[in-house]
Amino acid sequence: MSQLPPGVVESLQQLLLGLESSDNSIRSEAEKSLNNDWVLARPDLLLSGLAEQVRAADSPAVSLSSPSLS
Repeated sequence: MSQLPPGVVESLQQLLLGLESSDNSIRSEAEKSLNNDWVLARPDLLLSGLAEQVRAADSPAVSLSSPSLS
């Protein structure tokens, strides 16, 4: 269970999907969002959220193909 508000978790998951995109325009927008909306504006939430994503990825009960991550 996340310690962050659901909206933050969902936004971060969308950001990560954008950063993984093979579409340059989607990835570029995600990179801008990462820098402007996360690194500069909410670095604490970014780091907490990334740590939660890593823990979830390491958990055998959760996979990246899980509907909650798409």
